[in-house]
Amino acid sequence: MMTRKLKVAILGAGGAWAQNVIRNLLKIENIELSYCVDVDYQKLEKIKNKVPFYTQLFTDHHFVIANSEVDLIIIVTPIASHPQLIQECLIKNKNVLCQKPAFRTKEEMAKVFPIFSTEDGNKLILMACHTFCYHPAIENIKQNLQNFGKINYYKSTRINLGLFNRENTVIDDLGIHDISILCYLFPNEYVEYISATGTDNVKSGLIDTANISIKYKSGLLANIDVSWISAVKNRQILIAGDEKTVLYDDCKNENKVCYFDAGIDYDESSLFSYRKGNMFSPRLSEIEAIENELQHFFDCVRKKEESKTGLRHILKVTRMLEAANKSVLKNGEPIYNIFE
Repeated sequence: MMTRKLKVAILGAGGAWAQNVIRNLLKIENIELSYCVDVDYQKLEKIKNKVPFYTQLFTDHHFVIANSEVDLIIIVTPIASHPQLIQECLIKNKNVLCQKPAFRTKEEMAKVFPIFSTEDGNKLILMACHTFCYHPAIENIKQNLQNFGKINYYKSTRINLGLFNRENTVIDDLGIHDISILCYLFPNEYVEYISATGTDNVKSGLIDTANISIKYKSGLLANIDVSWISAVKNRQILIAGDEKTVLYDDCKNENKVCYFDAGIDYDESSLFSYRKGNMFSPRLSEIEAIENELQHFFDCVRKKEESKTGLRHILKVTRMLEAANKSVLKNGEPIYNIFE
């Protein structure tokens, strides 16, 4: 296992999300932030006092990607640049952590597969920034799902005012969070079909509100509401099983996760019985999800182990994201055979 300091470069270091990455990265030991890259040097000037004195600032990413001393690269650039930058980094034997979405179509992702089939490429780590998969709340839910009995439905509401982004739809921006969470929580569930509807309410040419339905062969039904035009911010996930239900409210400062011992029983005599037991809210780790995510990435690079949001996870999320966007364009027509 690699024990020396890992040398890191950040592409798109002047952006808003990159500031969160830099702040959390500097908390982690045995990591050296060697390079920060952004095409806008004025943005680099603004972060000069936020990075170590030894961090070098560049506007051209080619030199950094080609530098043999760099172990891994974090991509926080505009979405359209992700597939090409990922490919360039992998070709130069760099481990990559990329902001979501890493890819939006299976054609984009197919270009990197040949790299992983080479002797050097087989040792590389590609990981997507699906940050909620590293949130203490989601990790706690993952640990307790075995107590739920049969999982019946997943309901998510993820709405707020903005931020509009000319590069993507609200599904790419917000819906991807729940798609990645579903892939993490239920890795063995097989998607039967995805149906999605969406509207361009402000006539900007962008889908700003959408509803996504995901039907699994087991009977699990997931429903996801996302919007950029809500004056009220709401970040809730409800997962209901035969035995227990959990509510995760990310807008709350305390008791973000609440478990309910509740359910419905139905017998052969056509009688319904309602079970309403206790509610329990666990104490969650206060470590930021981004710090957990970065630490996991660095550990995977050192151990040469695939990340839980690595290649296979990215492939699944990309196919589901593409299907949802395709269904919107077809006025909600269900998309089957997503993984074929």
